[in-house]
Amino acid sequence: MIESASSTSLVDYPGASEYHVAVGYGTPLQRLTHGFDTVGFGVSLLACKPCGAGVPCEKTFDTSKSPSLAQVPCNSLDCPLSQCSVTGTPNCMACFSRNGSLWFNTTVVTNKLTLSRATGMDNFRFACMEMFTGVSTTIDDTPYGILDLSQDSHSLASRAPLSDDTVAFSYCLPSQITTHGFLSIAAVRPELSGLSVSYTALRTNPASPNMYFVQLTGISVGGKNIPIPPAGFAGDSLVALRTTFTYLRPDI
Repeated sequence: MIESASSTSLVDYPGASEYHVAVGYGTPLQRLTHGFDTVGFGVSLLACKPCGAGVPCEKTFDTSKSPSLAQVPCNSLDCPLSQCSVTGTPNCMACFSRNGSLWFNTTVVTNKLTLSRATGMDNFRFACMEMFTGVSTTIDDTPYGILDLSQDSHSLASRAPLSDDTVAFSYCLPSQITTHGFLSIAAVRPELSGLSVSYTALRTNPASPNMYFVQLTGISVGGKNIPIPPAGFAGDSLVALRTTFTYLRPDI
């Protein structure tokens, strides 16, 4: 389990328009750069060795050097892949193709996740992705993987030890490429530290139970309200950390 709240540095990754965090996997620890998002796949993603010919592989997770790694059985409740029961494999794994060619193999495993020197989580579930020819080591334009902060029961946020005085996660994005922000897991509520903070209720959507939604009531840019009729805010708005822009319906 996570031992305590932690903050890890975020930097604006060179050549990308999103923010990333460095975390460690396995024992002995292998530190890798990750994206993070609230719109999860039900499992965190990590690019792993071996890789196909021509695929950059030097900074992916080396499973052969991690004796603490464990396979998730296909028939386990921890296996989110239905394809493994079709192929008859004993472990939770599946193959994915694109345009008739093998794109990547995915094997769901557990291993230790390290967020900081003092904070780690044993038996953390993630999908180890073996990339093949013609595919970069980025996953959805994110170097090496994505940390799942969704409401899925196996996400990093759901594994946080919560109390009335803590929040599942919080983050601060750096305003410039030369500055740092943080990603905190199970941090103390900021108002308990004397900070001013406002909350809005999270809404549920049966069609996407693992995602976070809010009800918008207005939008302002530079302190000026945008004239949008109330009907334009009907329905829920999805909270997605890795989306570069805020998107509204075309009719708005």
